[in-house]
Amino acid sequence: MSTISVNNILKTLLLCATVLIPQALASQTVVVTETTPTQITAKTKIAVKPNAEAKTAKSVSKVLSQSANSANKSGIEHKGLIPKALEKQSAKKRSANTQVNPANKTASNHDVWFYSVDISLFDDPNHNGYFNHMVIDFDADTHFDHMDVYAVLSLTDPNGIITEYYVTDNFDLYGESTSDTHQVDTILTTNWMADGYDLSIELFDAYDHQSVAYVDKYDAPQMGYLTLESVDYEYSAEQYLTLFSTSTWLETDSDGDGFYHEFNIDLDIDVNYGSKDVYAELYISDDNYNWQPLYTSDHFIVNENDATDKKHWEFELLSGHAPGTYYVKVLIVDANSHHTMMELLPEHHDSLYALPLEDFSYEIIPTPVPTSTRTTSTVESSGGNMGGPVVLLAMVLLAWARRARITRK
Repeated sequence: MSTISVNNILKTLLLCATVLIPQALASQTVVVTETTPTQITAKTKIAVKPNAEAKTAKSVSKVLSQSANSANKSGIEHKGLIPKALEKQSAKKRSANTQVNPANKTASNHDVWFYSVDISLFDDPNHNGYFNHMVIDFDADTHFDHMDVYAVLSLTDPNGIITEYYVTDNFDLYGESTSDTHQVDTILTTNWMADGYDLSIELFDAYDHQSVAYVDKYDAPQMGYLTLESVDYEYSAEQYLTLFSTSTWLETDSDGDGFYHEFNIDLDIDVNYGSKDVYAELYISDDNYNWQPLYTSDHFIVNENDATDKKHWEFELLSGHAPGTYYVKVLIVDANSHHTMMELLPEHHDSLYALPLEDFSYEIIPTPVPTSTRTTSTVESSGGNMGGPVVLLAMVLLAWARRARITRK
């Protein structure tokens, strides 16, 4: 069974240090893994109970990263270098050039200093601009050939409340080596409200626990106002629907009077994140806005930014709708709570406004002409009947006979 060292006890006491905040007593659980180029530390679980004046617990889990020098992930990245205060930059790092406030030397002391801090933010499921996952790579240098240190990472909210959310294991600094970068990969899990947080990192000598270097937004601006929130806030945010498109197609006007008894409606709506089980209620009204139920759909799933979840409805009015102008409104209802999540009104959507409709009973369909009449008409119009020429011949013969009679007299 391993013996708990004095160093570990002191580090645990340091982690228990709290700030005075008028909140209720709560526990804070942190699951941690760290990465250095030379070793991968084992997972460490730390449970801390702040004093009665400490703020609501914030849970943080840290996920193992393959290497501090691994390829960058896609996401929002903040990078910058912090030159050492009293020593010339090493040749391998000289190409990077960032300025630091010359009046502020807290990023270093005479023996240890921060050279760089890179921050990458990931994972924003509700697309509100606040992330629950951050990866911090920092590189510190020393005049000594070797030094054993550990780091305390803190986040400060806009009210100035400082939360020391993690103390690293001991790790080694090797002079001005480029291979001793340390990485902490963090996922905020609970009780971090969406806000802008300032990051700070303080290094301590692992032997005597004296502070040897400190860096914050005043030395590295990329450490200021990190837009963060925990996972529980990502998914506790209320889901809402947005309209992508709506259209109406007038289909059938059998008598050609400009009023249709068949029409179609297409509707494409999206949810801000995840998916939502909903149904639609459609209503129809005449010019007096006397709304009558038209149709209630089955349940359907609305997805985030999905072009394949468009709904298509076909309608045929059979009775009860005299020729006139009609209006349609659509309600999208939460299938679980039955609360209306979206209301599409005709005055806001041209595709639902002033539709020329009538029911099928008003469609006057022309009576077809009987087949016999068509045949007679066709025969007559084509000249196929000999009655006309026979009468003409009879009249000619009659006139000739009368002339002959007159001549004989």
